[in-house]
Amino acid sequence: MKSKRTSVLFALAVLLPAAVVLAAAAFAAAPAANPVRLFVDGRELFLSPAPEIRDGAVVAPVRPVAEALGADVRWDGQNRSVHVSTGPSVAREQVIEWIAEQGRENDYFWDGLWYEEADLDGDADLEVVAGIDGAVHLGQFFIFDRAQDGRYKLVKEEGWKVERVRLDDPIEMDGKKLFQIVKRTGGTGLDIYIAHLFYMENGNVVDAWEGILREIQMASEPKNYTLKVGNYQIDPGTRSLYAWESVYRLDETGTRTIGDPATVVKKYRFDGTRFVE
Repeated sequence: MKSKRTSVLFALAVLLPAAVVLAAAAFAAAPAANPVRLFVDGRELFLSPAPEIRDGAVVAPVRPVAEALGADVRWDGQNRSVHVSTGPSVAREQVIEWIAEQGRENDYFWDGLWYEEADLDGDADLEVVAGIDGAVHLGQFFIFDRAQDGRYKLVKEEGWKVERVRLDDPIEMDGKKLFQIVKRTGGTGLDIYIAHLFYMENGNVVDAWEGILREIQMASEPKNYTLKVGNYQIDPGTRSLYAWESVYRLDETGTRTIGDPATVVKKYRFDGTRFVE
């Protein structure tokens, strides 16, 4: 996240789960009839609830104020704490160094490197999720866990080409936070997108489930060309995952479906570790 120089009409003093307390000597005598106005870089923020003077300090919601300053805000409900990050704590050069030192390969395509920081296991320490995009179906995927001494340990490496990562909205299941990635594989005449669910527990990455989202098969004779599409839905209340796949025949150009699909629906149950049929 890029940093910027800001001119703000307040100084950050104390963070609370629902509000940020701002030093406000200049406003200490402001009457209730005159609401406190808050500006960031000359732009007024219209907040709800509005800033107010409380015990000689100005109180305002932390999230909109911090985000206006270019920071990220994360609420840790388990520990009832707010975490404000003003930028990435890990540099790209550090991730390259960790992969080079701990990875399985002797050489990697560093130009294709990407990475994100996220709290995967609920301990408020940010793990590092990284990947390397090599080619259409080639790549690597990594997860680094942050130890108590501050060092990062490689806990997962896979030869996956990851197309999408969703780390901001995990699914809660038995106290575990399930995250989704979409990986891509295939070869000549075959292209497959796969949804993969995982979580972290006790410093380990657990693969909970995966299923096909889209598969095009055009590697054989045109009469055997097929398109498979799928999706899934999780019901935390019943600890169940419902997945369905529909298979269509394709015409000889591979661009149009023929006839009605054959659809299969499967139900999986979470056994405390992963989803099983």
